[in-house]
Amino acid sequence: MITNLDLKGNIIDNDKYYVVIRFEVKNTSTSEKRIDYSNFKLYYGTEYKYPALNMGNSFLDYGDPYMNDVIYAKESKTYIMAYEIDKKYKNKNFKITLYQGVSLKSKEFLAKTITIKLKPTLYENTEIVRSANLNESVSLSGTLLKNTTFKVNNPIFTNRYEYNYQSCYQNTCRTYTDVVVSDVSYQNKLILIVLDYELSLDSDASSHSNINGIGSFASSFLEIEYEIDGVKQKLSARYANPTRLKDKLVLETDGIAAQAEHVSLLVTIRNRSYSIKLK
Repeated sequence: MITNLDLKGNIIDNDKYYVVIRFEVKNTSTSEKRIDYSNFKLYYGTEYKYPALNMGNSFLDYGDPYMNDVIYAKESKTYIMAYEIDKKYKNKNFKITLYQGVSLKSKEFLAKTITIKLKPTLYENTEIVRSANLNESVSLSGTLLKNTTFKVNNPIFTNRYEYNYQSCYQNTCRTYTDVVVSDVSYQNKLILIVLDYELSLDSDASSHSNINGIGSFASSFLEIEYEIDGVKQKLSARYANPTRLKDKLVLETDGIAAQAEHVSLLVTIRNRSYSIKLK
């Protein structure tokens, strides 16, 4: 793919785009190996780029970033790599050229290469593709998450949420009470939004190795949108579930959301956004 957007549909850099490739590698040797990623050159016209390994976490919906991982003997792995290019080159023809050593021909040593032409799909300009109400299942089938579905209900806006949990030792289980609180200091004045939820992640999606539970899903894709006096603004939403709280989704966000007349939960997967009305 080629995009200027991060996981949540925000522009990464106004002057840059990112060509992201997904590839499978198999170690056929009897010892562990690492990929020589400097050999994965992206060519466009007379220009070329090396992969930017530090950008991988911006594309977790597309796959597992290669971070100089060890690939063990006989192991197969699928990875992604991202290349940063100037915006003006986004419509160029792209290809990956891999160096494979040299061959001798007519007493001359010639470089052996493999060239792979790319036809990346463009992802830009985030749009809201569906508005939903509470307790409505939202299908994310038009995104890289494939047949993933998500539903929320019964929102609570609060500074303090008390919950029960069980702890067992040997054959004895006891019920305990604990509490999660927001940061209500003068500087922050944050609140909690506590929700019932149902999340069914498609295990066939390329993102599943990284986004495989409510925590990674919420951290990667969820934001809050509020409206006051007809003006809409977005807020970040921090996944704030305590370890022992299993059946709720707890998000921490700016306290202004509690005062707003209209509040929605935004689920944005790169260029497609889904709005769920909370109030």
